[in-house]
Amino acid sequence: MNKTKKNNARETFHSSKQILKTLFHLAPYLLLTLIILQLIAALIPMFQLFITKELINRVTLAFSEGSDSIDKVIFILICQLGLHVTNIGQDSAKRYVELQINNRMSLHYNELISRKATGIPLNMLEQPEYYNQLQRISSGGEIRGIKIITALLQVAQNLITIIGYIVILASFHWMLCVGMLILIAPSLFYHIRAGNSRYFQLINQTPLGRKSRYLSTLLRSREVAKEIRIFGLTSYLLSFWKEIFKLHSREKLELERTLSLSKLSIELFIGFATTCISGFLVWLGIQGRLTLGHFVALTQTIASTQALMQNTAFNIALIYENSLYTQDLMNFLELNEDSESASSYSFPVPFTKGIKVEELTFKYPNKEHLALDNVSFSIKTGEKIAIVGENGSGKSTLVKCLLGLYKLEKGCIMYDERNLSLMDKYSFRQHVTAVFQDFAQYHLSLRENIGFGKIEHIEDEALLQAAATKAGVDEIVTKLPNGYDTQLGPTFLDGHELSHGQWQKVAISRAFFRNFEVIILDEPTASLDPVTEAAIFERLSELTEGKTVIYISHRLGVCKTADRIVVMKQGRLIEQGTHTELIQENGEYKKMFQMQAQWYR
Repeated sequence: MNKTKKNNARETFHSSKQILKTLFHLAPYLLLTLIILQLIAALIPMFQLFITKELINRVTLAFSEGSDSIDKVIFILICQLGLHVTNIGQDSAKRYVELQINNRMSLHYNELISRKATGIPLNMLEQPEYYNQLQRISSGGEIRGIKIITALLQVAQNLITIIGYIVILASFHWMLCVGMLILIAPSLFYHIRAGNSRYFQLINQTPLGRKSRYLSTLLRSREVAKEIRIFGLTSYLLSFWKEIFKLHSREKLELERTLSLSKLSIELFIGFATTCISGFLVWLGIQGRLTLGHFVALTQTIASTQALMQNTAFNIALIYENSLYTQDLMNFLELNEDSESASSYSFPVPFTKGIKVEELTFKYPNKEHLALDNVSFSIKTGEKIAIVGENGSGKSTLVKCLLGLYKLEKGCIMYDERNLSLMDKYSFRQHVTAVFQDFAQYHLSLRENIGFGKIEHIEDEALLQAAATKAGVDEIVTKLPNGYDTQLGPTFLDGHELSHGQWQKVAISRAFFRNFEVIILDEPTASLDPVTEAAIFERLSELTEGKTVIYISHRLGVCKTADRIVVMKQGRLIEQGTHTELIQENGEYKKMFQMQAQWYR
């Protein structure tokens, strides 16, 4: 327990230091302005206290002496008004500065989160803990970091005011000073305990919380609406969601009940202590050591000091609590990324010797079996290779490794005798393209959907039209109201929805938007009708002449056009050769081919 507390304290200090350092780098003048405004806010209560004391004494004197003392009362009232206006001005200015800081910090950290999420190794996306962490930081991790700064400044402001109050109280009697200092301890203990408990409850609830959000999303999702209605899943999914929601609610209520009882005990203690201090002030007044103005001002000081101490305890606990959340953000930003390598070489151009895969082995995180087990083969430049096999045989994993998306457990992939893992990633991706079965449907303009293939040429109209023509998208463009600038998808206003087959053509045109040496096609025509599929493959054959083509297909008839077929099973390469050679071998490929062929006889 003590070790945990020490670690948490160390993380609190580390998080606060990191956030403050970032803010000083992003907005030094705004931070300085905020500090000055907090200082003004800290000094105003002490001036207000002095004015209150003088006002009461002067009014008491005016009541006894008549109008002769009214000028001094009016002057004090004017000073009080000026102080009130100053307080309103600094408060408004502080809110405006805090908003500017909030915007800059949010922009900075959200950009870092997005960059990190697109830079971490792809196999981390297979780990549930990654999504747990991502959800926690996506629900306000960067905002909590900003709250640390505002809480720190508020604590500093409160401490300046409290020190001033304590000096005033000590000038009357040392017991007043000691009594007020005692009040902060229980409040601080409560708020730190509450923050710690809420944070660890969030950690424990995150996995089920993600499932709850997922179920809620399913019930409102356009993509699965048809199946939910056809299979009558509404009641089941709602019951599942309600069960998780109720469980979370019970846990939160139980925690709040425990914390509320603790808070009640502390508030009773503070109330009793405050009453004793007020009684002591009355005794001092009876002894003739206080004027009426002093009594009212000191009573106000006690109430204000109590409020400030509780607020200070709350903010110290808030710093502690938010630093625990912010540490998740810091840990996420420190995750290792795919190295964009300081490589000594780039992709070989011209590409002449082909691809060589040697003893390739890969395993997904938290999985016992190998997704790829000692796979070795080679591909000549300009060769068309079909990769086939049952679902789960390792086909898609293999092409993702060929694209450099996964870090290998063992073995290597060579492009013209250059190791892919050591190659400059930007250079590599400029000469390799791909179309995936689960291709992206960007609910943006058609121009962007195609132009994302090589973003720096997105305004090149001729290149855009050429890529569209290659995949047959030019036929779609003529039917769109704004041509290439038509908004696609139903998400936004005036969006034009495409059929799944049309979306797939757009994805193919995106791949052809760049000048590639190698193209990988993972079921590129899965959503197309047989006539369109045949036309697309015939067109692809023409367009990829002289290029190296690797494609996955479950329709083995297409594989007859390949120069060579690679057969995968349970992560291993078990056969390779031409269609004719593999049919003659009477192996796995022939078995799969005959099973498909019988449906067409």
